[in-house]
Parts: sequence; structure tokens; C-alpha cells
Amino acid sequence: MGLFDFLKREEPQPPERKGPRPDYVFAHYALRSFALSEPLQVLGMLASPQAARFLDLIIGTVTKQCGSPPSFTSADITVHPLRIGDHATSIVELPGVQEPAEAYFVAVVLPISAIPSEESDEVADGEARYFTLEKTLSLGESAKDAPPTVFCEWNQDAHTNYGEGPAPTLKGFADTLANHLTSTAP
Repeated sequence: MGLFDFLKREEPQPPERKGPRPDYVFAHYALRSFALSEPLQVLGMLASPQAARFLDLIIGTVTKQCGSPPSFTSADITVHPLRIGDHATSIVELPGVQEPAEAYFVAVVLPISAIPSEESDEVADGEARYFTLEKTLSLGESAKDAPPTVFCEWNQDAHTNYGEGPAPTLKGFADTLANHLTSTAP
């Protein structure tokens, strides 16, 4: 091998990533799909002692779909069942956010009026909603000037970006969610 042959060698390339990271798929597709199709059951499971088992099932589905698991397990996820105004809510806190658009938090929200009561098992009008607090993509801004998060809502088909979100804390997300639900109330 000559001296200049060294310069011609090919550098090893990192493996190509096919599609979004499993962490993204978990928060933006898998959990959302369950939450919007069966909101009462999902809210119930997330608030129950079986929450970790339920989350493990979703993680298993994501692992099969993506070919690798998310960077977290159900033991790393914290679920915060709460009531925000007239809405039953479960905020799911996700660890290890690395890439832009990955979620620090997701919230499954259902109007209390949509939940059957002891007096009546009829479900009133009310549609489940699904919110995320995502890491932003810095577009040439310095880290100190870039907003840390973006507050978004997803439905079955679309994503709505409501703009800059709060710092990625439970209180910040819950307060932003409460303000949004109040301001968009009918």
C-alpha cells in the first residue's frame, strides 16, 4: 500500500436509520392510536396498577414494528392521572428525549361528560384529545436562544403545532394544557 492509498480508503459509514426512532413511534403513533380509538380504556389502564403491563404491550408492538426497542422501558415511564378542569387526563412522562420532535410528555384528555357515571352508563358527546410536549429543532439559533419545546396536538390524521411550549416539566406541561383547554372550550 502506497502512501497516498491511505487517503483513498473509504471511511466506515454509520448504519442507515430506517424511519423514526422507536421513542418517537411510541409517543406519536402507538400510544396515540390506542388513546384515540379507546380513550376510556386507555385512561383506565394508565390509572391502574396494570399501567406498566399495558405500556409493555405497546413497547412490544413498537419493538416489532421498528426492529429495535425504545430507549426506555415501562419502568422508566411515569404516569400522572389527574383532572384538569372538566377533563379526565393522563399525562405520560417519557425519559431520554434525544432527538427533535421526540416527546417529553404526552397527555390523553377526555371530557368528564364523556365518561359514564354511576347513574347512567350512557356516554355523552366528547372526543378524546392527544397532546405532546416535544423537543424543538433549533434552526440556526444558539441553544440559549432556541425555545426548549413545542406544544402540539394530534388527532387520528393530523398534527397541530401550537408554538413554543414551556420548559419540559410536569407543572409546565399541565399548566399549558389547562390554559389551552380553557381557551378552546366551547
